[in-house]
Amino acid sequence: MSGSGRKSHYRKSVTRQVLDEYPEPRDSVDQVVCVVASRGSNIFEVLHTNGQASLTMLPQRFHKLIWIKRGDFLIVTFGDTEVDNKDAVKSMVLHILYKDQIKHLKRKQLWPSEFYNVDSGWLDRQRPLEPLSNEASHPKDLEARSTDSRSITFTEPSDAFYINSNRRVACKDDEHTNHHEIGD
Repeated sequence: MSGSGRKSHYRKSVTRQVLDEYPEPRDSVDQVVCVVASRGSNIFEVLHTNGQASLTMLPQRFHKLIWIKRGDFLIVTFGDTEVDNKDAVKSMVLHILYKDQIKHLKRKQLWPSEFYNVDSGWLDRQRPLEPLSNEASHPKDLEARSTDSRSITFTEPSDAFYINSNRRVACKDDEHTNHHEIGD
C-alpha cells in the first residue's frame, strides 16, 4: 500500500502529541471538564466546573488511537453559537489530560479549584454499588454470602471448581494400565 507509511507516521505523531505535550486551556474559550459517561463512539457526557453536564465530541483524528473512560479529564473548546438543546453537542475535545499533564496544570495554577483534590478514579468511588438482582432466576450464579462485622458483604462462589463446558472432558483409558498391572 502506498499510503500505509504516511498513516502510521500520522498515528504515531498524534499519539506522541497527546502523551508528551503539556497543553494549557485558553482563558475565554477552553475549559477543563471531567468525563461522566460515554454516549456513543465519539460522544461523551462531561461535567463542568459549575456542576452542569453537557455533551462533547471527540474529533476524528483521535478515533481508534486514544480511548477515554469515565473519570478522565479533558480540555474542551466551545462552539461560537449558543445551543439551547440539552441533547446537542456543545463542545469539542482538544486534549486528553493524563497524570503528568494534570500535575503541570496544578503547578501553573491553571487547574480548576472544583477538581483540585480529585484523582482520575473519583467517579467510580462516588457511585454506590448496586445490589444483585434476580439471584434466584440464575441457579449457576447463586453465591454464598457472608457478612463482616462492619456490614461488608463478601461473595464466594458456590462451586469449588469451575467446569468449562466449552471443552470436552478427556477420557483416560484405564484398560491400558490394567494390562500392565496384570502382567507384573
